[in-house]
Amino acid sequence: MPWTFAHPAAVLAIRPLLSARLSLAALMVGSITPDVGYYLSLFKMATFAHTLPGVITVCLPIGLLLLLLIQRLWLPIAYLLPQPHRQALSVLPIRSFAAPLAVGLSLLIGALTHIVWDSFTHHSGWAVNHIAMLQYPVTLAAGHNTPLFHILQHTSTLLGILYCGWVYRAWLWRQTPTPTANGSNECWRYLLLVSLGLLALAIATALVYSASLSGTAGFTIDEALVFRLILTATTTLLVLLVAASQLIARKRR
Repeated sequence: MPWTFAHPAAVLAIRPLLSARLSLAALMVGSITPDVGYYLSLFKMATFAHTLPGVITVCLPIGLLLLLLIQRLWLPIAYLLPQPHRQALSVLPIRSFAAPLAVGLSLLIGALTHIVWDSFTHHSGWAVNHIAMLQYPVTLAAGHNTPLFHILQHTSTLLGILYCGWVYRAWLWRQTPTPTANGSNECWRYLLLVSLGLLALAIATALVYSASLSGTAGFTIDEALVFRLILTATTTLLVLLVAASQLIARKRR
């Protein structure tokens, strides 16, 4: 399936077609909710979240919880970012969302875009099982064959990430933050973020390696292992970011 954080690209692409009353933040959060269970090692829950009943019973409450966490953690985490990101993100009205009905509807629409996307890029997806062309084998290097939907999975992930980055860059360019000097205030932020990233990768590698050794097949590098490494590293990095932001926020009081 496409990487979780490429999925907001779908709601960003269709946002001009949707009602202005819908919440962009809730749309984006909703677009990642079906995958949240994977990052918590709740794979059965994540699988169910990719169904229509799961959108209502799993994705909706998870999305509401994530929005509440974002309201609480947004500013402390934004403080860790270098300029111009810190100033631009700090002034977003993240603490005031739209009406509850609009937020709920936005979460559901976001989750549905995720499921539709996955249906074209996952072996158990509805589109893959009903459109024969998506299962057509494509020959890659060294004579290796892979189905078309698998290529779409990785290609759409890359395009989604690039599109999200382009939209963010364009939005950031439109902001007019007050010029600030790039001194030691920025250096420690870069150092902190790089350190947290490397620490998260090291912890995740150790955890995944240890789990692989305990398995019956021993340690083998395959797509499943890379998948687990990405999940574990992402979760670890988020935990480290939250912890660092809260510690620094307390020192600033």
